[in-house]
Amino acid sequence: MHQARFRDRAEAGEEERERQQADADADLERRKAAALDELRMRGKLR
Repeated sequence: MHQARFRDRAEAGEEERERQQADADADLERRKAAALDELRMRGKLR
């Protein structure tokens, strides 16, 4: 019983880490897009 609870908690922690990584990846992509937009607006990138 105790091991099952520990395993469930470990799986929940892994899911949370995966969700946080997905959020971080999405944030990075948004920041990259914003930086490219800024360069385009300044005429430094076409």
